[in-house]
Amino acid sequence: MNSKVAQALLLPFLVACCESAFAQKLYWTEQGVDAVSRSNLDGSAKETLLRNPLRNPDGIAIDPATDTVFWSDDMGDAVIRSASADGSNIQLVYSVSSTHEITDLAFEQIGRKLYFVDDGPPHDAIYRMNPDG
Repeated sequence: MNSKVAQALLLPFLVACCESAFAQKLYWTEQGVDAVSRSNLDGSAKETLLRNPLRNPDGIAIDPATDTVFWSDDMGDAVIRSASADGSNIQLVYSVSSTHEITDLAFEQIGRKLYFVDDGPPHDAIYRMNPDG
């Protein structure tokens, strides 16, 4: 059986869960309002973490060991940014020309790698990188 934990979202994309010693949170991007948001795992206490400078945020991933959030965005160029799980300390992790489209993200904890999909033709591939770029 499933249960709804968030509703009335505008173009939500890719959910990531973070269960660390510090917090148990659900994170998502919303293209309709250009935001990265989070809530408790049951959907309570929804809050917007990031809004500016975002344009079409897409993929999202969490590094629970460092409570870092990664998301992809289209700021003219395709970028991956990171921030602390509370939305502070925003960093540019990766940037590539506008012919690329970075969508899905995944964080692999054992090898400490960030994976992403570039589905802008002719690239259409999965890449991996260190989380600091």
